[in-house]
Amino acid sequence: MATLTSDWQEIARTSQNTGYGNQYVIFYAYATEDVASNTSTVHTLIRTTVEGSGNFVNVSSWSCASDTDSTSGGSTSWGEGDHNLLESAWTVSHNDDGSGSVSIGMQFNATFNITDWGYRTTVGLQTIPRYASISQSLASKTETSIQIKFSASAECDGVWYSLNGGSWQGTGVVPHAGGYYTITGLSGNTAYTVKTRLKRTDSQLYSETGAISVTTYDWPHATGCPAFVIGNNVMDTLYNPLSRHCTVIMLNTNWGEVKRTISGNTSAYFNSSDFSDALYASIPNADHGNYVCRVVYGSSSRDDYGTYYVNANVCCPSVSGLTYIDTNSKTLAITGDASKIVQNIGTPSYSMTATARYHASLSSAVLKVNGATYTCTISGNTISVQGGAINSSSDVNAICEVTDSRGIAAGMSVKLSMLAYSNPTAINTVHRHNNFYSETDITCDSSFSQIGSNALTIQYTATSQNGAVISGSLSDNVMITKTLDNNQSWTIAIVLTDSFGGKTTYSIPLQRGQPILFIDGLLESISVGMFPTIKQSIQSAGAVTAAKKAVTVNASSWSSSTTAVNGTNYYYYNIALTAAYDEHPTITLKPAGTLPTTAESNAYNCMDQANTSGTTLTLYAKIKPTSNFSINIEGVA
Repeated sequence: MATLTSDWQEIARTSQNTGYGNQYVIFYAYATEDVASNTSTVHTLIRTTVEGSGNFVNVSSWSCASDTDSTSGGSTSWGEGDHNLLESAWTVSHNDDGSGSVSIGMQFNATFNITDWGYRTTVGLQTIPRYASISQSLASKTETSIQIKFSASAECDGVWYSLNGGSWQGTGVVPHAGGYYTITGLSGNTAYTVKTRLKRTDSQLYSETGAISVTTYDWPHATGCPAFVIGNNVMDTLYNPLSRHCTVIMLNTNWGEVKRTISGNTSAYFNSSDFSDALYASIPNADHGNYVCRVVYGSSSRDDYGTYYVNANVCCPSVSGLTYIDTNSKTLAITGDASKIVQNIGTPSYSMTATARYHASLSSAVLKVNGATYTCTISGNTISVQGGAINSSSDVNAICEVTDSRGIAAGMSVKLSMLAYSNPTAINTVHRHNNFYSETDITCDSSFSQIGSNALTIQYTATSQNGAVISGSLSDNVMITKTLDNNQSWTIAIVLTDSFGGKTTYSIPLQRGQPILFIDGLLESISVGMFPTIKQSIQSAGAVTAAKKAVTVNASSWSSSTTAVNGTNYYYYNIALTAAYDEHPTITLKPAGTLPTTAESNAYNCMDQANTSGTTLTLYAKIKPTSNFSINIEGVA
């Protein structure tokens, strides 16, 4: 199917030769478009052509027709040459998409020479453009604007945009087939959706793009505010995609400006002695603080935060000159040297110089020595404390530690020269001559700490069992002899006292005179290690072996009534005994001498009894005796 253009084009023809020349009938057509109305005007033409002189055509009728209309004419004749017989025009509507076609035809009836001819055909119409094909993309953006690039498949005479689905806004841009437009007045770091609309020039129809999402740039600011140690290089990373020339200000904890720099780059560097000093000055009582990185661009200002820390190695207090002296006047008088500390007696005093650094102040100080801790006094830069006695025989270290207002500590130590000291001791000897005479030898072999002018005095006091007292002084390892009554026991106290006031007391018992072997003719007794005390006995270190002693048991002395013993009623008889010693020996009663007759023995049932705790012995009988009898008692003087 042929498509009509805007120029005449041949659709069909017929011809014949009459002998005079050729005769032709030609059918022409063309179309013109009206984009706005989406129509075309179709033009048709019937033309005859006669070749040769004397050749002619007689036509009775002719017509042209389309789908909807027709034109006709008739009865004419012409000779050689071209003759436009009939020209017609019709308006044809296109489809909605701009496409179209039309059926056209012609009818030619001749009366002479050329034959009748009719022709009909369908021809296409050129498609009328309806909408432009358009596209959009992001060309550039700032903190407050977006520039959109657009393009169109046809000439357009208007461009609009819609922001976030809002109403269409004109741009004032003459778009032609493409271009740019800018949306202003936006907010930084904000997401927007953008659509573009164009109006095609020839069709005056609108085309729209889909929406694209665009986020504006944020204002320049610090994206990385790292924690850092004061004195180290600090690099704050900046968000600055457009390389704005902005002002970067570092603020300390107290919002004081520390450092300022101008940068169009993506980072800002800070490091200088005044920068570090300003940060230290802002935290005199803390080991860390917060800093602010403020980025200023135009009227925009953005604060971001980071943390900085004190350099403890740099900021620790400086300490020097830790010294000590003994302040105990007694030990100092004896040693003659304040740098010598006597164990458990000397009381050293300590002092040191300390200085807090980088705007801190001294907060506290302690001194530690041999397990003891003392709180020091701070006066300006002087640290001092009075210590106590030190229980160490060898040199010890004293450590003084000072802490500043940031909690940073520093210290130093000093070695104390110690002098070993202990209370005096002695090996003492107290001995009666021949073990039992009154003459007694006393010897004290002493030992004491040999420090400086330390000296020792030795005193003795002898006290007898009846309260007699003998006292005096002793020389070291020199025996003296004193008369101490051998009939009494004694206690000898030996007291050692040195110049430091150290004192040791020994208490030594001295027994009565105790001969190794003694024969007493009067008592007819022998004793070992003691004087005999019992007649007719052998005694050894307090043990007694005595002859039996007869005791008469009087019948009249028995009790008039009974007493219960282990559930049995007995008459009883008490015998008063005299103890031979302070300790009572075991005494056993056994029947002896004349006892009642055999017939009476059952009635006189005397019970054996041992006594170790008193001086009264009790006999028991179920039937009261009616006559006297005797028994032997062992161990009673």
